[in-house]
Amino acid sequence: MQSDIGFVKKLFLCFEREKVSYCVLRNSGEIISGDAHDIDMAIDFKCFSLVRKIINDIAGTEWKIHYISEKDNGNLVAIHLYKIDQDTPVLIHFDFFQSFGWNGYSLISNGGLLKNRKKKEWLYEANYAVQAVCMLFSRYLYHGYIKEKYRDFVQQVFENQRSEVENLMCDFLPKEIAKSISDDVLDGDWNNIEQEQPVVTKTIIEYIGKKQKFCRERMLLFNLKRMKKCTGLIVGIGGEDRIQEFYSYVEKVQSILSRTFSAEDIVETFRKTGGGYRTVAYYKASNRVNLSKGKLIFTDDLNPAINKVVIEDISKIPPMSAATLILDTMSRRYRR
Repeated sequence: MQSDIGFVKKLFLCFEREKVSYCVLRNSGEIISGDAHDIDMAIDFKCFSLVRKIINDIAGTEWKIHYISEKDNGNLVAIHLYKIDQDTPVLIHFDFFQSFGWNGYSLISNGGLLKNRKKKEWLYEANYAVQAVCMLFSRYLYHGYIKEKYRDFVQQVFENQRSEVENLMCDFLPKEIAKSISDDVLDGDWNNIEQEQPVVTKTIIEYIGKKQKFCRERMLLFNLKRMKKCTGLIVGIGGEDRIQEFYSYVEKVQSILSRTFSAEDIVETFRKTGGGYRTVAYYKASNRVNLSKGKLIFTDDLNPAINKVVIEDISKIPPMSAATLILDTMSRRYRR
């Protein structure tokens, strides 16, 4: 991300100048050195319109927004941008948190995330206790594991600030569970923590559900509203008889766009699969759901009325050119 550091630094300096209340939740060192492309920060959402304006102003004509998504009951907004550098797309994205949450539940409030933030060179970072809890639980609650790269830092913070991290955890967990997790972190027993993930998530729902009533209902309404927004994109590709060539091509395009679309965000709805065709009804219904979830859908249907991007012959359009075309098409939704 070295070529992105100027843009990122200008953005943070402008946040400070405009008195935007924010803090980076992790990886501040990587951001400062120019090695981060996924930047997580807490902000007061009252400032969000100002944040959008600042991003647009700093981006200028070099950077373009190509994707904006809301998640977790609206507590998280992700803004993805790209630029073209020597014919190659460079991607970066910012995750803006109103609160640190999971499945629609708010686990650490906005005030809790911003409390005692610290200045580090040209940005503000969350206090170490907040960073450690976010690092510990972010992947853990959704996917059942703790990132290896964060474990040493988390353990060190738990050793030095045990009472602070346990107080944060007690906002969404009973004291005895918080203490048990602290014990395992200090012992380095990551396997036990991960094995207990189903128990921990069930406990959070029972414990915090009493405080945050109707959370599930709000999440349902949020998802229904999101169904009306087609933030994803359908890409029609053709020119090859062998279905395996399509899969290989899509894999290469996804690799280029991986900072926005993970492998799980790619949907291949090739109607010709092993000699058979899926029903048109299934095809359309599946696409509608996936588009609302911001998926990138590849199909062998070249109908321009359905697809925003059509690549008639993949042998003539390299994956890099296809990725650039996809980004340009998506960015048109957000152009001023």
